[in-house]
Amino acid sequence: MKSRKRKKKRMIKRAIVSLCAVFLIFSLIYYLIGKLKEFAVENVAKSAVSEQVQIKTSKNSVKQSTAKKSEVGELIKPKQNGQKTNLQEQQNKNNQSNNKQQINQDQKVVYLTFDDGPSALTNQILDVLNREKIHATFFMIGKNLYDHQQAVKRAVQEGNYIGAHSMTHNYNRLYKQGFFVSEMEQTLSIINHLTGENTRLVRAPYGSRPGLSLKLRHDSANAGLKIWDWNVDTHDWENTANASTVINEVKKQATKNNEVILLHEKQATLDALPEIISYLRAKGYAFKVYNQNEHFSLNFWNDRRL
Repeated sequence: MKSRKRKKKRMIKRAIVSLCAVFLIFSLIYYLIGKLKEFAVENVAKSAVSEQVQIKTSKNSVKQSTAKKSEVGELIKPKQNGQKTNLQEQQNKNNQSNNKQQINQDQKVVYLTFDDGPSALTNQILDVLNREKIHATFFMIGKNLYDHQQAVKRAVQEGNYIGAHSMTHNYNRLYKQGFFVSEMEQTLSIINHLTGENTRLVRAPYGSRPGLSLKLRHDSANAGLKIWDWNVDTHDWENTANASTVINEVKKQATKNNEVILLHEKQATLDALPEIISYLRAKGYAFKVYNQNEHFSLNFWNDRRL
């Protein structure tokens, strides 16, 4: 009997202990849940506050950015107005330039060009040009330059232009053997030495066609040479030429607004020169000398690079 009572007491104690333990566990769980809820609420509150701060900051940034943009806009407006004014001024200048170009295009212009000098006739040709108050363009042969240094220097000093016409004027050497560019460079170097002028203008002996092959044209363009042919051939180079035939060729061929006349340092040309000048003046031509800043392409290949 006593042992049974003891067992019951033990069982009751264990049950009470178990109940207490269960109660404590539930109490702890409840406490933890409460703390978790509080923590979550605090975090939500902090997040809300943080978001509000961010929103306020972004709003302030937007306001500041807008203010800066408006300030920049105010600063840019005068510049834009200034740019508009500058553009208008530039457009007016361009229009004026176009009008001048149109006027220049309507003006009849002639370039007298003399080949194969310098020679014993160079000074006499210069005398005529000086007397008529006009200038011309000379294409001189390199091997003759040192023999007529004073005439070469005089030509430049009086406002004429000198270009190169090769060293030798030899067709085979220039075109078949391919010494065209090197001879032109050598001649230009001598012209520079005598006159101080830096020119890239050359005239191909006998004209650029057919002798100036594609390769020689490439080489000339790469060397920066400017090759001028002509559009009026006076045929003064022919053995039968005289002053009358030269003048007649000019009258027959000089009909366009922009003429480049081929002449040579020959007696027949010198004799015809005063009448040629008088005739062209009567036809309304203005006499011009080559200007590298106003270069225009004039070669029988129509190669725009030259």
